[in-house]
Amino acid sequence: MKSALIVLALCVTALVLMKPGALLEVGAQGSVAAAGTGPGVLVLDLKDDTDVDAFAQRHGLTLEYSAAVSKDEALVRAQVPNVAAALAKVKGDPAVEVAEPEIEMKALGFPNDPRY
Repeated sequence: MKSALIVLALCVTALVLMKPGALLEVGAQGSVAAAGTGPGVLVLDLKDDTDVDAFAQRHGLTLEYSAAVSKDEALVRAQVPNVAAALAKVKGDPAVEVAEPEIEMKALGFPNDPRY
């Protein structure tokens, strides 16, 4: 038990001493940097009262709702030729609450707890 606490304390200390950006660089496969300048999907959460068609025209995007129930919340997706450029362009729009590239996450393992 004592050795487990020591290991935990060392891990926490190492995380505290790291630069804040270092945590983001680890496993950058899912980050904006990994999305880079290539094609991809941009996921947008627009303000609820936004005219989605006008927003799409303003930015030259073809938008589709994420799901049938997402019209109420203005959650949309856009196929873009350059994820980083499209992200930079729409982030300055006041109608955008959240904009981020769509990333795929994969489980690296499964719990070994039989009651899970």
